[in-house]
Amino acid sequence: MVTGRPPFAGDTPLAIAYKHVQDQPAAPSTIIGDLPPGVDAIIMKLLSKRPDDRYASAEELRMDLRRFLHGETTNAERVQATGTTAAATAVQPAVDGYPVEEPEEEGRSRTGWFLAAMVVLLALVAGGLFWWANGLNADVEVPDLIGETREEAERLLSDRGLVADVTEEPNDKVGAGRVSAQDPEAGTELSEGDSVKLTVSTGKATKAVPDVVTRTEAEARFILSNDGFEVRVENVEDAEAESGIVVSQDPVGGTKVAEGSPVTIRVSLGPGEEVVPDVSGQSLSSAQNELQAKGFRIGGPQEESSDSFEEGQVTRTEPAAGATVERNAVVTVFVSTGAERIEVPDVTNQAESTASAALRGEGFDVSVETKTVGPGDPVGRVLSQNPSGGTPADKGSTVVITVGVAPAPTTTTSSTSSSTTSTSAP
Repeated sequence: MVTGRPPFAGDTPLAIAYKHVQDQPAAPSTIIGDLPPGVDAIIMKLLSKRPDDRYASAEELRMDLRRFLHGETTNAERVQATGTTAAATAVQPAVDGYPVEEPEEEGRSRTGWFLAAMVVLLALVAGGLFWWANGLNADVEVPDLIGETREEAERLLSDRGLVADVTEEPNDKVGAGRVSAQDPEAGTELSEGDSVKLTVSTGKATKAVPDVVTRTEAEARFILSNDGFEVRVENVEDAEAESGIVVSQDPVGGTKVAEGSPVTIRVSLGPGEEVVPDVSGQSLSSAQNELQAKGFRIGGPQEESSDSFEEGQVTRTEPAAGATVERNAVVTVFVSTGAERIEVPDVTNQAESTASAALRGEGFDVSVETKTVGPGDPVGRVLSQNPSGGTPADKGSTVVITVGVAPAPTTTTSSTSSSTTSTSAP
């Protein structure tokens, strides 16, 4: 773990096993030049061939590691510095003052048998491991992961000792976050630790919606359809936009949505139509308020004389009341200045028929009264008029004319008398 490589390497498991028994491992410091001496010495002590040369217990190793961490000289370094092992420096029992020596041949024979047994045992172990790694370990079946969520697919692979290699890409048919493809396919047998490639859907591919506001309906349809969007149309009344122009859209231009998503465009019908209300007889302010509430703009006001409406009252509108016109159209209001005043013609001494025709021709109504006249006075002619000739009067007002008539016939039983009667001509 420290050097990134095993202590022994070989072409076959048997060769490696032999090195485990026969060869000394290279010091880690020969591989990593800046490895601290304390670590180097501790590792080499742990790798000693003779158990007696290693640490006697985990506690003894822990104490030596603590010495290294505190900057002290480790026991492993002290042994390394002396160049001797604990066993070599131990005092042997003596006989007659001399150390007891084991028979050289017997020790040598025992060591040979031990080494041979170890090589055979390690070869069997190595062969078994090789067979397991390439036999039993190859029987991991890949599950069917299509349609599973990414989390579930990774869990299923992890439970079988396999590794998920995930990539993400858009997919129109598989929901976001679910597996759309796998390699290898379900049922394939792999070795534990092998990878399975998973393609996880991010949903439908997205695209920015074009901005089609202020374009004609036909242009908007072409642009959106050409980009793969579904076009939906809503017609709306709009006082500011001409008929057939797109006034808004949903989603707005620039929004990123899934390809093929619907885009609603709202197309102007123009301002719409409305019936002009009858505001005649109202005051100017009242008429303006009612017309504006209907969506019209006010034109005028314009003044005109009127025999039917008092001064200040609305006489009519243009377009006239009852007409159907576009909202936001201009409706002109006409306001009465009162009846027109004109000069009454002087019709005295004229025949009744002539006088009546003259007055009606100027726009006046005529009312006729009669008066009995004496001998020598004109009969059938206008004796007087009211208003008198030359006087200003409202057009359409009534002029009263008094016409002379002959006295009634007299009898012997009654005296002649003068009388006055009155008649009206329409």
